[in-house]
Amino acid sequence: MRLADEGSLWKVRALLGEIERNKLNLQLYELRKEKEVVERETLNTQIQLAISQLEKTLVLEKKRLNIPDHWPFDPEKGEFLDPNEMSDKDKQRLGVVTNPTQ
Repeated sequence: MRLADEGSLWKVRALLGEIERNKLNLQLYELRKEKEVVERETLNTQIQLAISQLEKTLVLEKKRLNIPDHWPFDPEKGEFLDPNEMSDKDKQRLGVVTNPTQ
């Protein structure tokens, strides 16, 4: 049976269109959330890669310069520091343990 009233038919079509638009908006919202997750994972991966490359570079430089493994690198000074000659402030800033457990 067909809707007799043209106004009712128009309203039904408008509501069906609104439902479809809202479904599409919901899909778009979900895709944007997925994109954010992927972007966050990508940035975390890039950070981890940079950290690994930095660690590798520092290890290679220590080996090349024959520097002991326990000497920290000070990025502000651009050099490796002997823990025995470091100030307490530098030790704290660089996370040097003064009394390592054996």
